[in-house]
Amino acid sequence: MSMQALKSILLAALVALSVFLSFELWHGLWQSPSYASWTGPGGLPMASQPTLTNVTRPTQVVVQTSSGLSVDVPGSTGYEQALGWLKGAELADVRTASTLPAGTSASITYVFGVALTPDELAQWLPAVSRLGASHSVDQVRLYVPAGTRTVDLALPSGGSYTVGTTTLNPDALIKTAFQAVSRQPWVAWGGGGNTDLPEDSITLQREQWQTSSVSLLPLVRSFFVNPQGLTRIEENAETVLWTDGSRAVQWNGRTNTLVYADPNPVNQNTPDQGISAMISFLQSHGGTPANTIVQENELLSSVDGATNYTFRTYVNGYPVVGTAGAYALDWLDGGAAQYQRPLTNLVKQVGEASVRILPEREVAAILSQFIPKSSLSSLNVELGYAVQPDGQGQVTLEPVFEVTQNGTEVAQIDAVTGVILKGGSAS
Repeated sequence: MSMQALKSILLAALVALSVFLSFELWHGLWQSPSYASWTGPGGLPMASQPTLTNVTRPTQVVVQTSSGLSVDVPGSTGYEQALGWLKGAELADVRTASTLPAGTSASITYVFGVALTPDELAQWLPAVSRLGASHSVDQVRLYVPAGTRTVDLALPSGGSYTVGTTTLNPDALIKTAFQAVSRQPWVAWGGGGNTDLPEDSITLQREQWQTSSVSLLPLVRSFFVNPQGLTRIEENAETVLWTDGSRAVQWNGRTNTLVYADPNPVNQNTPDQGISAMISFLQSHGGTPANTIVQENELLSSVDGATNYTFRTYVNGYPVVGTAGAYALDWLDGGAAQYQRPLTNLVKQVGEASVRILPEREVAAILSQFIPKSSLSSLNVELGYAVQPDGQGQVTLEPVFEVTQNGTEVAQIDAVTGVILKGGSAS
């Protein structure tokens, strides 16, 4: 819902409210409960999730050697081992470098979904204070320069790098990196962003889950200072809007999603506390699952001047794509200008089956068929899960390749069969 559309809806709501109240006053119905009014207490208890530690985890850990690359996903053994190295790294000989060595025996790159301040990064790199860095970073790199017996750590800093020498064992890092690449090689996709795909077929789980729905009305009330004074408007058979004349909340019954919008989100009396402020906002409005990681994407924002932060749900190390697992927040000068979230929660896994995922070369061949005029290098392709309702309160998490261009989803491809599930010429 764009800001212009919100303004139009609010104007229509105010006109409708004026006509409605005039009707009530004329007919003496103001003493009776109004269909458009709202009674009852507002607010929700603060949710325990998300937490700073959960949402600022690396979205992936990229391992590279002279023989190729591999990717460790959240929760995997390699991922946890890599985090252990980062947390245990002690630093000395801190220096600034204009470039990093062209040759390395092995490297590990920690890719974060957002740029982290030094205080936020300290959860993963306690020794960050030794670097004297004052800027935010979205990547950290451990590497063994060719011909040396040391493991260095680098933070990007504008056009240069802040580098320190660690106490980590270079032989252990090199051995682990080569084993990872040999066991499960990945290839870098040509699109922008940090998108890599398995070079060969890998095994994932197709899962069935029981679900539950978030209680709608308490959640709606939580967005308003005075929930007793709301106007309720049935826009059509699928959507309902609530507004206090300024803010608005829209519920889509078909997708079971909720959108909140505030045309004046800035609170000049409250300093912008970055991710911590966003977490507080989310906790105040129903929270998120524990397995979410935040990712910044300026291209996705539908509000002028705002930046989009999407808190994505992860299952087995891979994101749930689309709106079903995304808590999308357009953040403007320390306030929420727009927020969209699903109302369906995954409660309990009730079934699973192992499936083989298509290798990267087959994905490229499929894309070249249904988007023949588009260069593959302009597309981002990411392996994840799509939520497919089964009815009776259950969903299937289906492995898919999500295809995006300039931040917008253009297709979903069944990662097992190659069938185009959404978008493309076959949809």
